[in-house]
Amino acid sequence: MGTHGPRGLIQTVTGGDAMKVVSHSEKPFIVVQEKGIKDTGYDDIVVPLDMTEDSKQKLDEVADIAKYFNSKVHIIAKHETDNSLYTKLKNNVLFAKKYFLEKGVDLNIVITEPKTDFEKEIIKYAKEHDADLIAIINSLKWNIFGSLFASRREEQIITNKEQIPVLCVNPIDVKSGYSM
Repeated sequence: MGTHGPRGLIQTVTGGDAMKVVSHSEKPFIVVQEKGIKDTGYDDIVVPLDMTEDSKQKLDEVADIAKYFNSKVHIIAKHETDNSLYTKLKNNVLFAKKYFLEKGVDLNIVITEPKTDFEKEIIKYAKEHDADLIAIINSLKWNIFGSLFASRREEQIITNKEQIPVLCVNPIDVKSGYSM
């Protein structure tokens, strides 16, 4: 799906059309801007991870793409200063590392500084490593408030000025029996 980013005051508040479509989908989307895919496909995929369970749900799609294109996966996580949150983050990173290694996917892991703007760090890292794809979980919940105000995090990554395509995966309710 293509995007040009939110235009005007209304879309800046409510989010762009791509974000609305992606948020209502049960299937993953790759959102692109003007910059197209390389002839070699997705050579480098940046995968932000946090301490939530939902964060791991994009790993299946990333592994499939990485295997198909023989991609290198770059896990990027924001350091947590709280010990409990750091433990959850560390467990998610270890889970992802084991998961990708079992799938035979080349992997790099980076932990950012705790005081940084994580979304900006994701884009900066992706640019520095000439990434072809960023994989995110859409945390926007489409209730009365979610449909009225766009998630700045997702919108910032989807409409990144580097025009790096973004794989958007909507989380599945873990309580409904989802397991990896």
